[in-house]
Amino acid sequence: MDGKAPLLSAIKNDLLEFAQLLLAAGANANAKDVDGTAALLCAASFGHTKLGFALLAAGAEVDAADRDGATALLIAAEVGDTELALGLLKAGACSNVRVSLRPFPVFLFCAALFFLVAYFLVAYLLLSIHSFSPDKCRTSAA
Repeated sequence: MDGKAPLLSAIKNDLLEFAQLLLAAGANANAKDVDGTAALLCAASFGHTKLGFALLAAGAEVDAADRDGATALLIAAEVGDTELALGLLKAGACSNVRVSLRPFPVFLFCAALFFLVAYFLVAYLLLSIHSFSPDKCRTSAA
């Protein structure tokens, strides 16, 4: 368990009956993990369709978003869970979601670093080849 909400542990471990018991006992259907990801998004990301429907039935916010702006509908579509995606749309999920490109600058930095390292490696190899002289090998062998 993550120490924050037993419901999230049940969702992550695909324990439908346990999650239903927790919800019936009053667990918050909008519980969030330590990263701020709502329970419904967790269910969608793990492909736990029945858990997603149980959360919706218990009043989970249909358009809850993670820190990047992704909603359960977007995540269900990404993992190919059409049943949950259709259920979310029927429950009123917004289909016009815009997601933050926060990871994109990190990707650009990594790509630039890769090309910089590759550039210096090629330059080093070219200089090594250019400075290599077969005469030096013959002189030292003699």
